[in-house]
Amino acid sequence: MPDNTFNIPNKYQYIILDLDDTLYDEKLYLYPAYKKIATSLSQKHSVNATDIEHYLISEFEKGNRKNLFNKLCKQFQIPELEIDKMLTILRTIQLPKIELFDKMKGLLDKLIGEKRNLFVITNGNLEQQENKVNSINWEGRDKDIQFVFAANHKPKPDNGSYNYLASKSGIIANSAIYIGDTEVDAIFAKNCGIAFLNVAEILNHSA
Repeated sequence: MPDNTFNIPNKYQYIILDLDDTLYDEKLYLYPAYKKIATSLSQKHSVNATDIEHYLISEFEKGNRKNLFNKLCKQFQIPELEIDKMLTILRTIQLPKIELFDKMKGLLDKLIGEKRNLFVITNGNLEQQENKVNSINWEGRDKDIQFVFAANHKPKPDNGSYNYLASKSGIIANSAIYIGDTEVDAIFAKNCGIAFLNVAEILNHSA
């Protein structure tokens, strides 16, 4: 039976991946958190949980993620003192295991079988990103992946997290590729002097 998994050229022995919307659908983490936040707010304030949840999801889908909770407080006249509690829920929510994209499961399995060197470099709040990693159903694949959190260095597209990883793991730049989903990821790869692949090419790949 032919192998229909996306092929990454053998010259790339160091495969570095983004996390959110590259290995899994970030909405599977965020939307349950938004629901829990909405429920929590409705128990303390005169607001409807469904309205809060729909607002958070709608603003996120419009690309208005920045300062989302500040905007929520203004929209629904909720004291900004609640923002810390909202952030705590967002960063620590306990979820049923989140599944990786099917095509990324296949790719990871192929790369692990080929003994390639696998890494994840992800932006975002450290506690939240660690919680996301722990919420994903890796099915054992994570033991073959080294995780680096850019919050411990400087956020992408700054290359500080890559420089740390390269010095620690002996990465050879012309044998490395970064797989991500945003312009920031593409600029990050350029700043690191390594190749870039948009994950859409993998997710849209057909046999």
